[in-house]
Parts: sequence; C-alpha cells; structure tokens
Amino acid sequence: MKKKQLIMICAAVLCVLVILFVMSAVSGKPGREQTAAEPQSVSEQTENNGATEQESTAEPDEKNTETETRRETSTKATTQVAPQTTAGRTETTSKEKQTITVSFSVSCKNALSYGVDVPQSGYIIGQTQLTLKQGQTVFDALEAACDKNSVSLRYQSKSYITEIGGLAEKDCGGASGWMYRVNGETPMKGASKYTLQDGDTVEWYYVTDSNDR
Repeated sequence: MKKKQLIMICAAVLCVLVILFVMSAVSGKPGREQTAAEPQSVSEQTENNGATEQESTAEPDEKNTETETRRETSTKATTQVAPQTTAGRTETTSKEKQTITVSFSVSCKNALSYGVDVPQSGYIIGQTQLTLKQGQTVFDALEAACDKNSVSLRYQSKSYITEIGGLAEKDCGGASGWMYRVNGETPMKGASKYTLQDGDTVEWYYVTDSNDR
C-alpha cells in the first residue's frame, strides 16, 4: 500500500514538473520573438538615421552649388564690364591724342608809327591758347583765332595773307605786309604748308620793310 502511495506521489510530482516545463517553454517563445524583433527596430532606426544624414549632407551640397553659381555669375559680369571700362579709357585717350594746343598771337607793333588805325597795344589778337585738330596748319590756327576774336581776315590764297584786322599789305609802304613765325623761327614755306605740333607758339606779325622783326 505504501508503495502505491509512493508511486502516486512520484507520478504527481513528475506531472507537476512536466507542466512547469511546458509552461516555461511556452512563456519563453514570445520573449525570444520580442528579442529578435528588437534588432529589426534598431536596423530600421539605423536606416532612418542614414537617410537623415544623406538629406543633411545633400543640403550643404545644394548650398555650395548655389554659392559657386553666384560666384561664376559675378565673375562673368565683372569680366564683361572690364572691356567696356577699358574701351572708354581708350576712346578718351584717343580723343586727347587727336587734338593739339598752341599759343597764338597777331602783332602790329611795326605799324604803330605809321598813323594807321590799329590797336595801340600793338596786338590785334593778344596771346591766346588754341585747341586744334592733329595735323592742322598755321593757316588753320590763324583762321580759328580770327573767328574766335571776331577779327576780319583776307587772303589771296591760304599761303598768302593780305589783311588781318583791317591792316592790309602796303598800308605802311610798298614792302609792308604779313609774315609768321613758329617758336621764334620764320619757316620758308606757306602758312597752309606748315603743320603744327602740340605746344607750338605761333605769331603773325606785320612788317614795313625787310628789317622789321
């Protein structure tokens, strides 16, 4: 009888152990599934972080590209402006080279003692500055000065002047008339043949004989 009771007790204990083992096995599966699922969440989080980093990296690239584009545009604009500025300076310099400045006067001092109607200062046109075109002549300077000062001018040709300011050849004798000099020298050529240079000094003067200067 005791043996049967002992066997029954052992069987009951064994059953309890089996039940406990089964329950433990059943309750352990969800934990493992949940544990296995956690790496997937971490993986998803890593992927999301990677995408965020790519987006963050892309934004500076776009900004850098935009900045470089602005710099290129600014450089092109500056390059285009430079030739225009240079062209303007070249044009101004070219115009300056196309003109000359000379000193000019018309003297009648040698006629003062002859009682003719001339300015007592001895000058029909006092010392003045003329701006002429490059290549213009002594005659061009005389014509420009007479126009500027409203002085009458008469000539047989551009190389032979007969009257300036009402004072004509032979008014003070048969040998009297008009001559010119440049920088103190009397050129042996007609006024229309002598080309002026920048800075020249031109003087027309009236002579009564060959000794007048």
